[in-house]
Amino acid sequence: MESGDLQGLSELRATAEAGDSEAMVELAEELVSLGVEEEAEAWLRRAVDTGSDEAPGALGDLLESQGRLEDALEQFLLAIERGDNSMHIDAGNLLDSLGCSGEACAHYQAAADAGISQGLRNLGLLLAERGTLELAEEPLREAVELHDTDALVLLADVLAELSRPEEAEELYWQGLQADADSAVKHFGVFLSEQDRDDEAERLYRQALEEGEDPEIANQLGALLRRTRRDAEAEALYRRELDSGNETVLLNYANLVQDLGRDSEAERLYRSALLVPEPLAHNNLALLLASLGRNAEAEHEFRAALDSGDSLAQVTYGEFLLEQERAPDAIELLQRALADGHTDAHSPLAEAHSAMGDPEQAGEHLREAVRLRLEEARLDYGIFLLDQGRFLEAEVEFRHEIEGGGEESRLGLGLALKAQGRLSEAESEYRILIAGGVWEAHLNLAELLRDAGRYEEADGEFRLAIEAGDESARQPYEEMLRTHA
Repeated sequence: MESGDLQGLSELRATAEAGDSEAMVELAEELVSLGVEEEAEAWLRRAVDTGSDEAPGALGDLLESQGRLEDALEQFLLAIERGDNSMHIDAGNLLDSLGCSGEACAHYQAAADAGISQGLRNLGLLLAERGTLELAEEPLREAVELHDTDALVLLADVLAELSRPEEAEELYWQGLQADADSAVKHFGVFLSEQDRDDEAERLYRQALEEGEDPEIANQLGALLRRTRRDAEAEALYRRELDSGNETVLLNYANLVQDLGRDSEAERLYRSALLVPEPLAHNNLALLLASLGRNAEAEHEFRAALDSGDSLAQVTYGEFLLEQERAPDAIELLQRALADGHTDAHSPLAEAHSAMGDPEQAGEHLREAVRLRLEEARLDYGIFLLDQGRFLEAEVEFRHEIEGGGEESRLGLGLALKAQGRLSEAESEYRILIAGGVWEAHLNLAELLRDAGRYEEADGEFRLAIEAGDESARQPYEEMLRTHA
């Protein structure tokens, strides 16, 4: 600190010591910026005791940053008692993070009643996150009427979810014209969902040229990857890195890993951690696990959890399952489920199956089906197959296929074969083979072998092995020995 700054701080301290509550708050803010939080807290508490209207909110902010949430909430409520209605927003945000959404809604509504548009916006956002989109629309419209430009984008998102695309698009355009935060990103996602990737790409490129939010590069990169233009995505990430945009490091590492360049991906993940980008811990852990470096992987999974990445509870749990540590996996996955990660249901089912508890496993899979989670019916169908409940498995596989899950035809073929319906099973495998699914060659080969059609089976076994399926070699050689 320079001498002039020291003198200014000394003068501020003298004014605070003389009993000036505004100086106490200002001194505390300076101390926080210098990392002297203990003394800052002491001055803020002294200012609170003098009856300052400003101090409780500042003290609440400090306590919240330290993770002392109950103490922070107490100060926010005190600030509200002293007439600072803006603290309803802080109290609502904190309560929402604690899972007290009902109380959070009440505070947001109180802020709205006091004419604070952010209260309406946060209320609408919370209602939307709870899945009550119709209820979210009204407060967001009121916020828009109060000229809250950020609410424009949120309202557009809600209308898009409510299948009202024309109204949504009009609001996205208004958000762009008003320079609303995230308008480009949200509008781009909307355009892509409307199968208008070309328009989304032009929007992103224009925003990048104008030097807007550096995160736009990640949106554009994701679009390029989704449209199978990995080389363009990599060139984009390289340009952005060269220009100092480190926000692309994580996605660049993901791309490089997907391209099989593991050493380079590891280097990029470690560079991302230096930014810092805490989410890189989980991705690095998955890479290390795939390379068999399990001790290092576990270290990164734990670092991911320590950084607050709750999604890592699921991936770490799956890793523990692969390490045959089902009890540890169950404990971690239950925590993930409590934190709202419904994708923990399927690995939890696998863990309970490994522990010899098919009843619990079935409950988790049925809940996953009820929640319409991705591939839930496929997982449930496989579970039913393992339980010998072939007709029920058939039903689940057929539902999954109707929803576009063509890979479920493998399971359907197995369920049909187990019921003695060999011609139907054969048809399913041939549909997959015609679609380029080489894994079906082995299934078809085994079906033909079991039906005594050895010459045809021979051809399918050969095709499976030629496609790289080494698991086909042993049953093929066994068939040759017994049916030469």
